[in-house]
Amino acid sequence: MFRKLLYPLLAAEAVFCIIFCLCNFSSADILVTASSFPFEQIGSLLRALSLTGDPGSGLAPGNGLALAIYVGLCLLPSLFLLDLVRRSAFKPEDSLLGLLSLILFPVLYLMINPSSLEKLFSAQMTVVQDSETLFPIYKAILGGTVWSVVIGYLILRTLRLFYRSGQAKLWGYLEKLLALLAGLFVLAAFGSCFGELLSSISSLRAGNTDGGGLSADYIFLVLRFIVDVLPWLANIVTVHFLFELISQHKREPYSKETVLAADRLSRFCVFSLAAVILSNLSYHLLQLLCARILRNISGTISIPVVSICFVLAVLLFTRLLAENHQLKSDNELFI
Repeated sequence: MFRKLLYPLLAAEAVFCIIFCLCNFSSADILVTASSFPFEQIGSLLRALSLTGDPGSGLAPGNGLALAIYVGLCLLPSLFLLDLVRRSAFKPEDSLLGLLSLILFPVLYLMINPSSLEKLFSAQMTVVQDSETLFPIYKAILGGTVWSVVIGYLILRTLRLFYRSGQAKLWGYLEKLLALLAGLFVLAAFGSCFGELLSSISSLRAGNTDGGGLSADYIFLVLRFIVDVLPWLANIVTVHFLFELISQHKREPYSKETVLAADRLSRFCVFSLAAVILSNLSYHLLQLLCARILRNISGTISIPVVSICFVLAVLLFTRLLAENHQLKSDNELFI
């Protein structure tokens, strides 16, 4: 069920990335918006709530409610921390919940009162005439600070969970980690690489307006994209074979099917690494041979270090499994 749901999600992610690149959205703007979410929206809602009623009558009716919500939201992580202490489930990393509450107080206050950002970032605003244009960036910095604490806490809790769990749960966690990696590989292939292709095509058009033929350059840009995307696609297929191996290993660690699954994965790792290396080599040699007809030549030698390390790690993992199975078979023969 987990894998049946994963593959459609990966396909949907790939389609979304392609649409995102084709629509020419600014990744910087998306990052700024994501970093400040949902703190900027909460601040805007609380500010609107605090201003409800008749301002001339003194204290606005919604101001007290907005203040109560503000304090409640800021203290929420501390309440979770107190509950962990009460249940004797406190761990050292849970102290970050208290830090999160301390950070939320000034961050949400500044989101509610964005004019106060001028005081916090006064040094930067002295060199910018239209300082309000920087407000989204400053809000993203504030939101990013909160998210850094949240993500750090989740990672530390995950580390403890991995360390304390038994074998059965560890296999499940490994599958979820592989699913997350597959999502990152799809993002790199259809987000980063495809976006780079579109950017290269735009730059080529902008830099060559004399009406000369650019067909060969377009072909080589597509070839460059194929070379760049191949390692990530190979990683996705590697994850698929890993799922097969894990599934067989959970049924029977030393069965013939497990050994065959490990062997298939090993052979694919060797094949994919060879394909990645040869594709890079072939591209640069072909580009050199066609240099006379190309207006744009890529001088960058791209080495997919992350992809290569991932496949090598998987290859070592499968070889260790195979050697372990062989060792068990030899011991059984002696017995």
